[in-house]
Amino acid sequence: MRFEDIYKSNYVAGYITEEASNKEPFIGEAFFPNDRTFGLSIDWLRQTLGVNMMLNVSNLDAQPKIRTREGFKTENTEMAFFRESMHVRERDMLMLATAESQNNPYVRQAMAHAFDDVSKLVDAADIAIESMRMQLLATDAGTPKISLGTVDNTIYTYNYDPDGSWKTAHYTSLTGTSAWDKSDTATPLDDINNAKKSLRKLGFTPAYALMTSNTFNYLLKSSQIKAALVNVMGTAVTYVNETIVKDVFRQNTGLSIILYDKVYKDYSGAEKQFFKDDVVTILGADRVGTTWFGVTPEERTLIGNSAVDVTVLDRGVAIAVKTIAGPPVKILTTVSQMAIPSYEGMDGVYVLNVNGD
Repeated sequence: MRFEDIYKSNYVAGYITEEASNKEPFIGEAFFPNDRTFGLSIDWLRQTLGVNMMLNVSNLDAQPKIRTREGFKTENTEMAFFRESMHVRERDMLMLATAESQNNPYVRQAMAHAFDDVSKLVDAADIAIESMRMQLLATDAGTPKISLGTVDNTIYTYNYDPDGSWKTAHYTSLTGTSAWDKSDTATPLDDINNAKKSLRKLGFTPAYALMTSNTFNYLLKSSQIKAALVNVMGTAVTYVNETIVKDVFRQNTGLSIILYDKVYKDYSGAEKQFFKDDVVTILGADRVGTTWFGVTPEERTLIGNSAVDVTVLDRGVAIAVKTIAGPPVKILTTVSQMAIPSYEGMDGVYVLNVNGD
């Protein structure tokens, strides 16, 4: 990338797309694929399969009984708006010009990376989306909700289970001797199978158990897992590794384990995992929702404005770059997105807090 290119939104948009293949993927996109929409909110249908009822008996020549249609519940959610800017000042421009004139490729590369504002902001936009997805899958004490913080005394929280009915049927907190950190008494295989049974009763077929490596370590130490290994190998086992435990887990539960340890920094600069420790989420192989992207003010009003360089990524993130003549002269880069996940398949998800003490 040349220095002049870091000020061009369309070049950086292509660069970001190309570089994405070199990064650890966001798991959330597999379960909440991206889509576009218009407006400030979304209407979505919550799938509630449930157990079907047998067909009613009837007399010949009689009118059939009308069955009430079930299986869907309409929800409405307002989209969240994200926007942030970075700017290059006159001193920064002079530093870039000096580096441009040098023959040292390492200096040039380092300077280009340091001032690649667009890439940093687009990465931050992706982080915000993945954080929302994982807040739904990992839940807050059993309540699937998204908390984005407070702006100008407005608290941005989206509760996907306002009446608590989902938590009652789809969440278990394991405490005392049942907690997974109690390796001698915990029964993780039973816990998973009980949760799986609950989903199957509702008509859903689970396929995966999503957790962090720290949570997976409980399974490595579990007496029940080691006992299950004896049945497979025919002898006592003193040491187990990730591959062996994943295989035994799959044989005894029918689920494949997904480990997700990707981290980010929150608004305070503290490092956090997208998916929380001590949580196991059981879900199917299909999508459980959709990540909806709306139209931002930058996309709606600034495209076609010669004073602002605007590019919109396929998923809906808008990149706007503007040179302000000043004085002082500066280049302002703004990235914005209007987005929210829908959670149509939430009733096909079960969450375990495996260390609820």
